Amino acid sequence: MNYIKICGWEEFQHYKKRNPPWIKLHTSLLDNERFECLHNDSKVLLMCLWLFVARKGNGEIPADLSYLQRKLPVGKKVVLQPLIDAGFIEVYQDDSIVQATDASKVLASDRDRDRDRDRDRDRDRDRAEEETKAYSPNSDEVRLSLLLLSEIQKRKPDIKKPNIQTWGEHINRMIRLDNRTPEKIAEIIRWCQADVPKVEDGFSWQNNILSTAKLREKFDKLELAADKSKVVYKTQSQVAYEKMKAEVAAENG
Repeated sequence: MNYIKICGWEEFQHYKKRNPPWIKLHTSLLDNERFECLHNDSKVLLMCLWLFVARKGNGEIPADLSYLQRKLPVGKKVVLQPLIDAGFIEVYQDDSIVQATDASKVLASDRDRDRDRDRDRDRDRDRAEEETKAYSPNSDEVRLSLLLLSEIQKRKPDIKKPNIQTWGEHINRMIRLDNRTPEKIAEIIRWCQADVPKVEDGFSWQNNILSTAKLREKFDKLELAADKSKVVYKTQSQVAYEKMKAEVAAENG
């Protein structure tokens, strides 16, 4: 357990058996060079710590920055290191004092813990929001998910029906995070589900894209393959057209 101890508390505050509604603030503080060198924010924080410790009654408070931020009316981020360096407070860890040069490590550890806790809380909140999110039947998420499902069912009518809301979440991420347009997604869905197995290797995209999660994962490759097939198709059409023109010209001799 890490905690903060006010240096000299026993010397200046003599109330050990009760918690007074006030503290002693000695005028000699005005001549204290260490106090004079503190930034005004640190001075306010120190006085707030004195008041808080008086309420606690034992001269010690937890070295929990998020806890202090909630409890102390300082209005800004709690920064203890200047008070440690000036000798107004000490940081303890596991019943042993931490030197001023090492105190920042303890406080940094507390900050890391608070950051991890906030990150976990945000992640849990986002997960809960995703689980409770319901896409309407007319939404792009549901419409495009059903489009992929219907294209697959043309080949396999008895395919196990997926959770459309789960499929819709992947469509949502494609639109919201990957900047895909609903029109482009629909185009790629129809193209990949019409991609028949190749004679040379038996590969086809239609048998590899059986969910919106896989559609999102392979989308860039699908776009490139679709664009390539359009070029090949145009080239083949152009060759056929040129051949037909040559045959007509030969007949008209």
